[in-house]
Amino acid sequence: MESEKGKGVATNESVDNEGRLWNSFMEKHLRSLTQTLHKKEIVDLLVKLGMSFPQIAKEIRVTARQYLVDQRLVVYGLHEETTTETLCDAFSSYGEIVEGHVMTDSVTGESRRFGFITFKNIESLQKALEEGRTLVDGRLVLHQPANERFDGAVATADAELRRLYVGNIPRDITTKKLLDFFAKYGEIEEGSVMFDDQETRISKGYGFVTFKTSEDATNAINDPNKKLGTNRLKVKRANKYKPKNL
Repeated sequence: MESEKGKGVATNESVDNEGRLWNSFMEKHLRSLTQTLHKKEIVDLLVKLGMSFPQIAKEIRVTARQYLVDQRLVVYGLHEETTTETLCDAFSSYGEIVEGHVMTDSVTGESRRFGFITFKNIESLQKALEEGRTLVDGRLVLHQPANERFDGAVATADAELRRLYVGNIPRDITTKKLLDFFAKYGEIEEGSVMFDDQETRISKGYGFVTFKTSEDATNAINDPNKKLGTNRLKVKRANKYKPKNL
């Protein structure tokens, strides 16, 4: 019995050795063959494998990102309605984009108002950094290299500096008239008069205006002669405004 058992073990070891030799041979053979292929042919094969096997697709993404980390931007201050498509469209002016996406809440699906852009070439990233800000869906957004620490506090502070509360607005003033009035201080990103009823358009007598730069918002605050119609407007940073019902 012991002799037969010993023979069985020897046979299994032989099979394992044969398997290792075969794997070694196949690896060398495949490496030799792939060296004869053109880059496009290799890419096509990897894409087919990635489309068929999710784990391979994941490995391709992880490996590629290791080489593309220096070409990646984090973009924050996005409009809540900005999509991955409109984000990529805005940054494509700097160069070819490998990957881009807007980050969303895993539960609600709502935008977290920041995202990432990965360029094919580092020169494209440098162009974006030289520009400083990029217009995405009508809003100037901030961006920085993704390998630097993402500072969400900076993005929040910037948005707060650019958004103004405007009080004591005449009841007959429309959003267009309000924005036309404040346009003299600088380019406006968005703004509106607040209404009690959207159908009847009954004004609440206040609204909000967001400039594309904090400097223009400061100029609007510092101007002492802000008179619209017969009313002298009350203007301050929106984050200092507290609704009466709170």
